[in-house]
Amino acid sequence: MGLFSRLLKLHTLYPGTTPLEDFFTEIVAHLFRVSNETLFSWIEEYLNLDTSRYTEPPHVWTQSGLGPLGHHSVGIRFDILIELSDGSCADWIAIESKISSREMPDQLRRYAEILAAKEDIRERILLYITRDYDPKDESSILQGIESTVRFKQLRWHVFYNFLQSRPRDVFTDE
Repeated sequence: MGLFSRLLKLHTLYPGTTPLEDFFTEIVAHLFRVSNETLFSWIEEYLNLDTSRYTEPPHVWTQSGLGPLGHHSVGIRFDILIELSDGSCADWIAIESKISSREMPDQLRRYAEILAAKEDIRERILLYITRDYDPKDESSILQGIESTVRFKQLRWHVFYNFLQSRPRDVFTDE
């Protein structure tokens, strides 16, 4: 049994539910923090961004919250937020991860609206990545949003296959 499996099992010894999505999110974010090469290769391959323009180290946050817009009743919390910068402009990749749950009503739309309203961001990508099949209609998520928010949907098995194609190391083996 690997380290991550043992830690998750240890957590389940305590009352309450196992926060599988949060646990998984922290592992993926940590991988992105410790391996810029892995992060940049993944971004280039699956999000079609040219990472050679970024001159600053990437910033990776988890559970990053932003307040609501005027017509929203609640704010949002990105599972993973990645900021890439060339020193003068920043690009954001906001990731909503689903392992054992589904999107809340209009959750992705609110995320896209708040991303669109964020100033001083050049590129805005909203990535919805799921374990289970949960197709989304990009046009309804982005309808009426005037800023350039790109929506992309992936499955976690694609990320797993990407890691399997990379040079092996202790962390990705885990």
